[in-house]
Amino acid sequence: METASPREGQKNANPIEALSKDEIINKYKGLLNIAKKAKQAKDELTEENRLLKEALKRAAEKQSSLPAMQEMLQDFTDKNLILTEQLNSLKAKNKEDAQRMGQLEIENESLKRQLGRLSDENDELLADVERMEQAMHQVNLLGNEQRKNLELLETDIGKIKEAEAENSKLRQQLVIVSEESALLQEKYNGLKEINSEQRKKFNSLKDRFIDVHRKLKGLKECKCVLLETQHEYAASVSKWQVEIIKASQLLCSKMTSLQAENEKLKQGTESSGSGPDRKRLLLRIHDLERLAKIVKQQQQELPNSQLDVESVLKKLTTIEKLAAIVKNEQNMNKEQRYQNTEHHSNELDLSFFQQKNQELQEHIETLAKECNSQKIKIQDLEAICVELRQHNEDLLARFGLKEKENNELLAEMRELNEALKGRGDAISRLQEQHEAQAKREHELEEQLSTSQQATLDKSLRIDQLQGKIEELEQANADAQSDVLSTSTISRAEELSRLRELEDGYEEKYHKLRALAAKLKKKLQDQTQQLQEMEQGGALKQELEAVKMAQVQLQQDLNAARAENQKLRSKEKAKHSHTNNVLNLEIEAAEKSLADVSAKLAAKSSELDAVKESLASRENTVAQLRKEIAILEEAKNGEAEHSRQLKEQIDRMQVQVKDAVHGKQQALNQSKELEQGVEKAKMEAEQLRLQLAEGAQQYESKLNKATELLQARTVELEAHLAAHNELETALKNAERAQEDMRVEYTEYKLKAQAVLRKNQNKGSNREQELEEELTALRESERKLRDSNDGRAARLAQLDGQLEAMQQDNAALQKRSKELSALVDELRQQNDLLTLENQRQMQFQQDLMQKHRQQVDQLEATHQTKLKQLHQQLEESHKEQANASHHSNTSGLSGEPSPEQAKIDFLLQDHDTSLDVSAGDVSLAQLAAQRKISTASRRSHDFMPLDELLNASMNQISSDTVTTISNFGRSVSQPEEDDMGDYAVQSAQLQATKERLGQQESRIKHLTALLAENEQDLAKLTQMNDMLKEELRRQERSEEREQHMHNSEYLKNVFIKFLTLNNADEKQRLVPVLNTILRLSRNEMEMLNCVAKGQKVSPDGSSRGWTGFLTAWGGNNNNSN
Repeated sequence: METASPREGQKNANPIEALSKDEIINKYKGLLNIAKKAKQAKDELTEENRLLKEALKRAAEKQSSLPAMQEMLQDFTDKNLILTEQLNSLKAKNKEDAQRMGQLEIENESLKRQLGRLSDENDELLADVERMEQAMHQVNLLGNEQRKNLELLETDIGKIKEAEAENSKLRQQLVIVSEESALLQEKYNGLKEINSEQRKKFNSLKDRFIDVHRKLKGLKECKCVLLETQHEYAASVSKWQVEIIKASQLLCSKMTSLQAENEKLKQGTESSGSGPDRKRLLLRIHDLERLAKIVKQQQQELPNSQLDVESVLKKLTTIEKLAAIVKNEQNMNKEQRYQNTEHHSNELDLSFFQQKNQELQEHIETLAKECNSQKIKIQDLEAICVELRQHNEDLLARFGLKEKENNELLAEMRELNEALKGRGDAISRLQEQHEAQAKREHELEEQLSTSQQATLDKSLRIDQLQGKIEELEQANADAQSDVLSTSTISRAEELSRLRELEDGYEEKYHKLRALAAKLKKKLQDQTQQLQEMEQGGALKQELEAVKMAQVQLQQDLNAARAENQKLRSKEKAKHSHTNNVLNLEIEAAEKSLADVSAKLAAKSSELDAVKESLASRENTVAQLRKEIAILEEAKNGEAEHSRQLKEQIDRMQVQVKDAVHGKQQALNQSKELEQGVEKAKMEAEQLRLQLAEGAQQYESKLNKATELLQARTVELEAHLAAHNELETALKNAERAQEDMRVEYTEYKLKAQAVLRKNQNKGSNREQELEEELTALRESERKLRDSNDGRAARLAQLDGQLEAMQQDNAALQKRSKELSALVDELRQQNDLLTLENQRQMQFQQDLMQKHRQQVDQLEATHQTKLKQLHQQLEESHKEQANASHHSNTSGLSGEPSPEQAKIDFLLQDHDTSLDVSAGDVSLAQLAAQRKISTASRRSHDFMPLDELLNASMNQISSDTVTTISNFGRSVSQPEEDDMGDYAVQSAQLQATKERLGQQESRIKHLTALLAENEQDLAKLTQMNDMLKEELRRQERSEEREQHMHNSEYLKNVFIKFLTLNNADEKQRLVPVLNTILRLSRNEMEMLNCVAKGQKVSPDGSSRGWTGFLTAWGGNNNNSN
């Protein structure tokens, strides 16, 4: 609000209407650069804030004593002050941006007004065109009257004898006119082609307008104004197109009339005569030459203009004159022919005809006067046409510039969006990759640790089992080689075939899958190609339609050219007969031309005088308009100056109120601090009692945990004894198996020897031997099954033993961790008692400092109030003076109360930071938590799952060595003898008891951890709520600055409620935000309401009651 007055003065001095489009574009670009810089500064500040917070956390972890805490608090206060200063600067920047946005909105409104003026000017131009059409209609009526008069004259002049010579000259002139008409027809065809090209260009422009309209829908308010201008321009172009079509139709009609007159001329040139008015005909010929020159000049100017309707109308008038002259001369030729036939009979009536000739000359003079008046009108029309062309070119130039501006803005917005999207995508990808890699590393480390332990144990066991299996296979290899039957071979072959088939099916499945993926890609490509083909077909159809239209136009041109050539050939054949008649008519025309030229000179002098008077009147009108504009600007400047003075007075009054309110707040804060000190003392005593109870509970839990460990150890020893028994049974079974193998080999040798001796004996002996062999094989199979079952049982027992060992080791580690935690808690209790004493002393010192600061603040407030009163008196004096000096002095005097207010806020912030050490529920608890958690930051307030599954590297090396020694003592069962079974069972029982104790202690610890987590959640919620309350207070203070402008606020609210368009409602949201200083949730709700979306009720009303109910629910659950 403070910087508004100089900017508004600048705006009055340099209005937007006087600015060029390049300057407006530069302004927009400058504002975009400022917004980008503000965003970058905001991002840098947030990054610095985050880094500062991390540094504070690290400092809190490292520091464990009170002096370090005090240094950290001092650093935090300094950094907070810097951040507040930066925040104030950012707020000032935001205010400046908001004011610039307001200025831009005003500029947009002025642009809208300009567009309205342009539309009014277009309407005026259309009205002028209609007037011109009416004037042309009047000219046509006059031409018809002149034609009638000329016909009467031709009947009188037809009786003169010298018309034959003039008629011959007229024939020559007719040939020239026919050639010129052919040229005009060719130029008319060229005009037609240009018109068709302009239609095509107009269609392409129309398509471009539609595309621009679609692209510019999502842009800001300034782009909406540009769209309106484009639509208006498209409407004007369509009107111009209709006018061009009308003009082309008029040209077509005139050309048809010319062709009809040419045919009449052909018929009229057959007869020739002579008359005395050669001079008049020469005069007309000169007029025709002059008109032909004008037509040529206009034809040279025509290709440069796109919508030159007025030039076409001029050509139409010239063509009409030419047609009238040609018609008159045709009639004269007829009359002259008639005179040639009756030459002898009309010699006696010469005197009578001479009198009539004089009358006709007088009539010609009147006609010359009328021609001069028509020329004047034509000149006026030409001037109007020139102005219209210039205006049309200006509009086209503006349209081109606005198109360029729109394209540049669109390109910049697209580049910004793409850059922001790319950055956001890159950041999100990097974050996801980082999290995924961290998870993978954690999982891989856990898997490696578990797999290494499992592989070590299993490798040992596998080596033992492989040795035993190799011995068994070597023993059974000989028997299987001798007794292998065909059935076993066929089964092995079938298994191999089945495996090969399965591998083949898998390969076929993978191939089919790859084929399906390729077919999908081909399908997508084909669909894309089909779409492209359809688009190409539509384009081909359009091209064919254009080609057909072109062919038709070419055929029309060829037909017109053929007719023109025929007419030329006929006229050339006939013009040789009319050379002698024209000579006589030219002599008579020269006399009348001299008289007409004198009258024309007089009329031209009169016209120049009238033009000079018109120019002087226009100059006076322009000067009067300039004076009116200057007076309006002066009036607006005085109104702005009076409004600024009123705003300054309102600001002064608000500052006085703020100073009084700040003094009352300081007194209230001092009282609250005294109450907070007393509450802090009470809370410190309660914390001491809670710490003592917590220490007792930890000790009881530790005892229970040790008992549980002892019980688990007893169980483990019993399992070890059972394992030893099973191993002895396994050894006995292996020995029996080896004895059986030895017996089997001996029996095999004996049987082979017997078979060799008794090869010639009967088949009865062989059958007996085969039966014995089958019996032996069955016995061997049974022995193998029993061996496999015992091996599986042994593996299960090994797994159970390993699991028990790991559980035992974990429980021992946990018991040591808990004992270490108890020691830490005791140390922390001692530290807390010392800290409490220091805090009491610190709070007393703070109270003394705070009282001193309150006294200082009261003194400074009194001085500032005096200064404010003086400034108010000065502002009243300055308001009385209405000069520019008072405005500048008022502006220079404004920053002093604002600076005083900022200094007061900074001092208040310093005192609040100094006093925050003695706050009741936040600062005391935070300091105690920081000191208590300085030595155990790595596992404080961990949840239950993380506490139970935490890695043992966090515990001291002594626990690791004791656990490893215990693991070695447990993992060497084979070295102990069977006599230690009783000792192991006793140890197992003791470990079980210890385990029970440890489990009970763990339960107590988990309950305590849950309570601590609930407390932490409450504190975080309180912290968030207090931050939100502080933000709300700041917004309310900023809102009070705009409350004096309640009428404007009322109007904005009424507009927001009554508007139906969502885009216009969204434009009002930033205005409401600047006035009401809304939060993010409120801004989102307003945007949802503006868009017509549903507003979610969650999070809209957040206060103390919601947190109290949440804490009540948590406490009930914990109980």
